[in-house]
Amino acid sequence: MEKTYFVQALNNEIFQVELTNINDFTEKIEQTTGILSVCQEYYNSGRKILLNQIKNSNTNSLSVIDKKIPSCRFYISTPSTSLRICLENPEQKTIKNLVISFYLICQERNLNYPMTEYSFYYKNELLFFNHPLSQIPHDSLIHLINQPTYPQINPINLIISTLTGREIHVCLFGNYLVKNIKDEIMKLENITIDEQRLIFNQVQLDDERTIFDYNIQNESKLSLILRLRGGGGPVVFSFNEMSNQIKFGFSNNAPKWRIVDFGISFIGICKNRECCAYNHEVISNAGLGVFDIKRQVGIMPCPMCEQPIGNAKNCGFFMAEWSFFGIDSRGVEIRGGGEAYEHNYTTFLDGDDEQWQVLRIAVRQKRSFYF
Repeated sequence: MEKTYFVQALNNEIFQVELTNINDFTEKIEQTTGILSVCQEYYNSGRKILLNQIKNSNTNSLSVIDKKIPSCRFYISTPSTSLRICLENPEQKTIKNLVISFYLICQERNLNYPMTEYSFYYKNELLFFNHPLSQIPHDSLIHLINQPTYPQINPINLIISTLTGREIHVCLFGNYLVKNIKDEIMKLENITIDEQRLIFNQVQLDDERTIFDYNIQNESKLSLILRLRGGGGPVVFSFNEMSNQIKFGFSNNAPKWRIVDFGISFIGICKNRECCAYNHEVISNAGLGVFDIKRQVGIMPCPMCEQPIGNAKNCGFFMAEWSFFGIDSRGVEIRGGGEAYEHNYTTFLDGDDEQWQVLRIAVRQKRSFYF
């Protein structure tokens, strides 16, 4: 049975999407918002929701956020249809990754195009496995030709053991990242990626590392540990509400722990008694990019001793433009942004704290007016 959702995105008015199957659902959102399916992140009633949980939600409203990760879309022309494939981080991938994704989609849709019997062509040129995806433009049309070129790729079967002794079997290809293992666990068990901790040979695995980095091979056994969560509603954290901007001029006499750099920086107190900045307010520079504040504030180092700073509840900007998306403790979504120039340091009024469920800040460098 189809269900209609009212979808809200940052740059669109509310629009309706019918949910028949997940692939069509994400593609329709992509067509309306321009957010590629691999970049879509979903929120329902103020909380993050997984794709496979959408059908079971009690409401028919949904928010979609762009994760702002590098991504690319390709169209594969087959004898029977055209398939759309979106990949994240294409600059790190090759045609081999595209072939694997195509093969998996064909399996889902019961299309019979064995990878050992077909090849990809772009502008009449055969694309070998090691051809960089970054050399093929976004939205390119790639033709599938009945010509054996590619070798058989055997999947790696992993055994994931839980603390209760239950085993989860995951099938992946060897060039996948650790976070792709977590993606598969999420699909099978409805356990969010944030809740998962994977251990192999007594080492916790980093989401951005590959299976090969840890010498994980076929039939390797991994341990899954869940991050404990308390009851009584969503977990919140305290950080500035980011509404009352203030600007400070620069000083030639400022201590070294108060030096700012391009982008975003976090303001906190050094708690290391052996540091020259002990008990002083320090500025920890983080640069440019997209920052999940709940995670970021706990890892920002003192610029002098590199130990984590305490009470980091505020941030500032220099030569940067930023936008933020947040969900407060009541489940209300809050958005905003601004710009900081070269003549001062832009921060926010201390004490104006908000209780956040989610707060993300995207930061880009602001160009100077001077040439």
